[in-house]
Amino acid sequence: MLAAFGLRAFASALAPIPAEDAANYLWMAQRFASGDAAAALSEVFPPLLPLLTAPLVALSLDPFRAGQLVTAVCGALAIWPLVRLVERTSPGQGVPAAVLATLAPLVVRYGAEVYTEPVFLLAASGSFWAALSGRSLAAGVLAGAAFWARPEALALGIAPLLVSGRRGLVALVPVGVAAVGLAAWRSSLGMPFELLPKLGLHAVRGDGAFDGDVLHVGRFLEHVIALPAIWLEAFQVAGALALFGLWKTRRDPSLRAHRVVLLVGLVAILLFLPRRRFLISWFFLALPFAVRGLSSLPERGRWPTLFLAGLTGLFASLKIGETDRIGERQVGDYLGARLEDGQTVAGDMTRVIWFAGSRPLPPRPFAPEELIERARRPGVRFVILGARRPNTAAVEQALAPTFRRYVLPEVEQRAAYLRDILVLERAPN
Repeated sequence: MLAAFGLRAFASALAPIPAEDAANYLWMAQRFASGDAAAALSEVFPPLLPLLTAPLVALSLDPFRAGQLVTAVCGALAIWPLVRLVERTSPGQGVPAAVLATLAPLVVRYGAEVYTEPVFLLAASGSFWAALSGRSLAAGVLAGAAFWARPEALALGIAPLLVSGRRGLVALVPVGVAAVGLAAWRSSLGMPFELLPKLGLHAVRGDGAFDGDVLHVGRFLEHVIALPAIWLEAFQVAGALALFGLWKTRRDPSLRAHRVVLLVGLVAILLFLPRRRFLISWFFLALPFAVRGLSSLPERGRWPTLFLAGLTGLFASLKIGETDRIGERQVGDYLGARLEDGQTVAGDMTRVIWFAGSRPLPPRPFAPEELIERARRPGVRFVILGARRPNTAAVEQALAPTFRRYVLPEVEQRAAYLRDILVLERAPN
């Protein structure tokens, strides 16, 4: 656990800025810290990570660093339940499980970029471990907590039923309370009563196999074909071991709950959008199969394979891409310092907008007409656009002469050039 925290802290120090979705989580944390729960909950994202981060933000810690601290702590704490649940079905395999969990590269990197995966893994692995131990109520409580981190936690309610039969029904109570309670909290603040607000977002995005009303069979089959490559990309050496373990344990009844819950999780991903990040949420189920796959190898090949998995995991954990992204913070900080009361920033680069002190964008594509409409709203002083994006020229032309190109100082201008950032400023009246 100490090694896991150290690795996650080091990866966090290397990360230049948060991920795009993380800007929304951190903005939510800022709103919770200021007491504005209504604004925070108006986002479609679940609130657990922002709620955990908000106290640190209220203590004047930089929101990005606060979020990294929360994800590093949760990632380190998750090692314990991850190892415990592996040892429930593979006694004596705690050391390989701990190595693979500590050096899971994308789990480490996503935590450094302040995604919700480490928080979800802590709650979800604890829930599944409790379910395997026959503690259905505890499993349900932790599954409810996981739901406040990621909505796919609803699948965790299946595990107590598979393990404990009718006695597992008690787990559904806290899961239901968590789901209904969050929807009721949002509703009490003037938002629609929705158990899964993200479903509406996926419908708007229009890139899923299921849009809420229609199943696009062709797109679903494309997702199925793409899944194996995404699985290996997400879990790497551990992913290959997990596939081998799935095959070797296909008739093992002790892993039935693992297979069923994993299948439900995978189907949910295939219905919407297969991405390696979404698979990472199910690392706690891939890990037991990876350990079984490792233990099924010839004895003289086990430790070399584990060493290879650990070594590649270590280097991949610290491979933080696109270090030029720091330019988004430089430009955002500069523009934010020049805003006067009532002035905001618009555009299509959500992190620059957030660093400038404005609300980040919803995680979906924006048509040129919507970008133009947002830019023309009263109070918008700067518009930030991706310089090489297909619609940028049309948006800039439509906004002229109300908005004109803004010349940044040399340092910020170089950062903007390297990151392809175009800044427009509203012309004086």
